[in-house]
Amino acid sequence: MNHQHIEILLDELGWGPDEWIPTDDVARVCNLSHQWLLTRIEENVLQAERRQGRYFLSCASVWRVQQIRQLEHQFDADPHLAGLVTDLMEEVRSLRRQLRLKE
Repeated sequence: MNHQHIEILLDELGWGPDEWIPTDDVARVCNLSHQWLLTRIEENVLQAERRQGRYFLSCASVWRVQQIRQLEHQFDADPHLAGLVTDLMEEVRSLRRQLRLKE
């Protein structure tokens, strides 16, 4: 699922780009186990906010969750390596966006 599709899905569910989503909802939207998310949060692969004993991820993190999951599955990648590759992908996207703005 690409970034644009995720944004459309989140919008349809009523979540804006600045909202924080409970991990159980993120797991449901991404078709993942809640434990998979908790493990990545505890290993600092995903950044989450903790409120009242529950973890929340930003809407922007949903794309990151999908990318990490795909890299782990497709390449049997270690979660930390998948997180690093996702960081690089996000940086490239940001740089391309900046180049388009300058054109």
